[in-house]
Amino acid sequence: MSDRYQNFAELKAGCRAGRDYNIRMEDRGGRVLVFSPHAGGIEPGTSELVRAIAGADLSYYLFEGIRSGNNSELHITSHHFDEPRCVGLIEKFEISLALHGYNKFEPMIYLGGKNERLKEKLKEALTGSFPLQDKNEVGLDGLDPMNICNRTASGSGAQLEFSTGFRRELFGNLEHESGRRVKSPDFLELVALIRRAIADD
Repeated sequence: MSDRYQNFAELKAGCRAGRDYNIRMEDRGGRVLVFSPHAGGIEPGTSELVRAIAGADLSYYLFEGIRSGNNSELHITSHHFDEPRCVGLIEKFEISLALHGYNKFEPMIYLGGKNERLKEKLKEALTGSFPLQDKNEVGLDGLDPMNICNRTASGSGAQLEFSTGFRRELFGNLEHESGRRVKSPDFLELVALIRRAIADD
């Protein structure tokens, strides 16, 4: 399904901050930005993962759908995502890690982006513990230079796409915000492994 909005200017013209979407971000310095351009109700579970991976020390950014329904209308594909605060923030960092949700029943994580070193670190960290696939389906490789994860100071970043089936294993109930407050042991292990990979980069 094609996006309703082709860029942030179109979305902003038809939507309102605080009613349809929120932007949450914190620049804590360092080299790494953890973020999701499709957070909140757009791709459920990504907000919780970003905040947990960022912890109290890493910088983060979230563009969150906050409607009671139809949050998928707020999806802007990654190589068109140009929300100004996100672009201005990510350009300050050498390394970025974008987290996404992907609509697939089979539990799977897809690895993409142009930062080959970080991808290798993530692959090494997650292989054996989680179902990681680095040969991405069409559209999930994250190699477009305009993909928001690659708009760093180094011109490259990495992204992890978590299937719906996989995200359901991380929470008490993926579909409801209250259910996402309940985190599984897999959630905690995943966060710890990703933080370790980032710290090693």
